[in-house]
Amino acid sequence: MSGPASSPDLLATIVAATERITASRRAQEPLAALERRAASARPRGELFESRLRRPGGFNVIAECKRRSPSRGVLAAEYDPIRIARAYASGGAAAI
Repeated sequence: MSGPASSPDLLATIVAATERITASRRAQEPLAALERRAASARPRGELFESRLRRPGGFNVIAECKRRSPSRGVLAAEYDPIRIARAYASGGAAAI
């Protein structure tokens, strides 16, 4: 059964999975190392902003998603590279 009654269970599942992923990533790379890496990274905000300011129509931000909290699995065979290329060829400003 789906609908509002199942939402809290879905949210709890998502939170639990995210906590497991976060713990695994923390074990692979300590927070201090991640902070050093983030501090040395060059932000690419200018590129993102320039894409969204392109003249001549709507500038769409496309998202490659394997699944949705409300709809479940969106694509049985998830190929994010193929999807991103299709979005880019379709004119997406950012992916």
